[in-house]
Amino acid sequence: MIRIQRYPEGARVTVTPGHFPLDPGLVGQNGTVVSHDRWAPTRYGVRLDGETEVRIFDEAELVADADPRASGA
Repeated sequence: MIRIQRYPEGARVTVTPGHFPLDPGLVGQNGTVVSHDRWAPTRYGVRLDGETEVRIFDEAELVADADPRASGA
């Protein structure tokens, strides 16, 4: 089976509580998907706004931000 990632590289996402324990301080933060894990397709490398470090999140811990074009911005 071929799995397609839900969030492409460059997608804007928000961190939400998921299946795994998560630092509560990360919930609600926004970031950009910068990488995928070829061997674990539900894992994403995300650079949170204001950080240089790439953090790894499970797909269940991310929600896509609203498309800014949809609001007319």
